[in-house]
Amino acid sequence: MINILNATVNHALLTERVRNTLVDNAYFVTGGPPEALWSASRQQILQFDQMARAGTIKFE
Repeated sequence: MINILNATVNHALLTERVRNTLVDNAYFVTGGPPEALWSASRQQILQFDQMARAGTIKFE
C-alpha cells in the first residue's frame, strides 16, 4: 500500500499546480522512495499520538 501511495505522491509532485501549492504554503517539495514516505508518515503519527495522549490536541 505504501508503494502505491508513494508512486501517486511522486507523480503529483511532478505537476506544476501541486508544486506551486506546496511552495506557496511553505512546504518543501521533495519526493523519494517508499521508505522515506513511510519514515516521515510514521514520525508524524507518533507526534500526533504524543500530543493526543498529553491532551495537547483533542479529536472530535
